[in-house]
Amino acid sequence: MSEILLNDKRVDYSGVLKPIDDNEHQRHLLSIDQLSVGGFYKYLKEAYAASAIHQTGINLLPRQTILPLMRQPSTRTAGSFAQAMHKLGGNSGHYGGSQSSSEAKEETRFDSEEAFGTQIDIYALRTEEEMGPAFAATVLDDDLEKGYRDYFVPVINAGDGKNEHPTQTIGDFYTIHRHFGQLEGLNVAVVGDYEAYRAHHSTLKAIAKMGMKAYVMETDFNQIPLDIKLSLGDNLVSVNNLNDALAEVDVLDMGRFPKEYKGDDEKSKKRYEQMAKFYLEELMVDYNRLQLMHRDAIGMHPRPKGPEYALSCYKDERMQDVRQMYNMIPSRMGIIALHMGKSIANELEAQGVEYKNPLR
Repeated sequence: MSEILLNDKRVDYSGVLKPIDDNEHQRHLLSIDQLSVGGFYKYLKEAYAASAIHQTGINLLPRQTILPLMRQPSTRTAGSFAQAMHKLGGNSGHYGGSQSSSEAKEETRFDSEEAFGTQIDIYALRTEEEMGPAFAATVLDDDLEKGYRDYFVPVINAGDGKNEHPTQTIGDFYTIHRHFGQLEGLNVAVVGDYEAYRAHHSTLKAIAKMGMKAYVMETDFNQIPLDIKLSLGDNLVSVNNLNDALAEVDVLDMGRFPKEYKGDDEKSKKRYEQMAKFYLEELMVDYNRLQLMHRDAIGMHPRPKGPEYALSCYKDERMQDVRQMYNMIPSRMGIIALHMGKSIANELEAQGVEYKNPLR
């Protein structure tokens, strides 16, 4: 999807969705599609370095400011982006929604994004609409090209509608790599709403890219988007019941049921009811079901907690959801640093700091 209608303008987003390669400081991070295998590992390398100074921080980005603007409610994403910038020596603007902005006085989204672009050095944005962060990136790039601003402001997609959540996936894959010491060759059960759950879209794209296998349970009302399915090819394993997957996988990536996308039309309401029943009857995991996984496997959940895992599961040491949240701060520290033209790993090496980093 390269275009959406926002602010009554048809906008082409191909210019802000360029491959990142080694140009993070001149690129936005909007989609997993922008990353090469090497580029993906580069983010993980930075996360390992950030973990070494997670508690003490580092004065890498003094006087730099991030705005984590959440146009949908957020606890983890907004807070971890803010803390990540603080740990790097910078500052964070407010990270609530836009209700207190001049949009309450009918300011357009275009004008709001222009205003935010003059106040910050890097922008993490969550929107209800697909491609909302890409819209912001286009506005900011256009202002830079016209000479209205003197420096590039990278936009980081913090979740856009039903589309993607790339930094969630980068952080999750850092958790997986820390546990297993690898990505390639691992089997991941990706369980949930394949149509509406944006984090799964980014995860499935990354699984295809990083040489892993995705175990999925599709139904006639719960299909993986065709472009993602085609990218997975032979790396996609379809199962008829979750137990078959649990016996084979290294990671259970359980998605939250995204109730906020219920919709008002009859088709959406019917699908919502089907998905709710599907979760209840087929996908819920209790402690006994978790035991089908091998002893070194891990269970993940991005939170907020829902009924997807029974409370009894959380006494099992294989549950990694708290570590998953904790790891988002060093992961996002690495993302911010790279897109601000810095490297935590290079800085620690220059300082002679020794730390464990299997990707060095």
